[in-house]
Amino acid sequence: MDALRMSDSLVVALKRVKVSTGEERIATLFSNDANKLDPRNLCVRLLEVLPIPDEDDRKFLVITWMRPVMNPRFRTVGEGVQFFKEMIEVVLFLSTSYDFLRPILGTPIHARDKCCT
Repeated sequence: MDALRMSDSLVVALKRVKVSTGEERIATLFSNDANKLDPRNLCVRLLEVLPIPDEDDRKFLVITWMRPVMNPRFRTVGEGVQFFKEMIEVVLFLSTSYDFLRPILGTPIHARDKCCT
């Protein structure tokens, strides 16, 4: 859900999450002061956490608004390559920086040295 933050007119997204998933804790971790400064951290910034009245098991995460990946479509091969490069960097950052995320992300990424062998 899109929204407009009244304090600075910033367009944001509200993401409704269950408290039990731990998503708030993970988003908070990657948005803390130390991780904001890490150039490898390309994760979406958590701006605020809002309780939902009458729903103790859910909260709204206020995050920076982002457009869909393919809207507009990549205009050049270079834009597509840059996108996938950044996605790989995020996964590598997550898998090498935080042990507790390894079960979620799976085993570390490895590349084969020869195609189809």
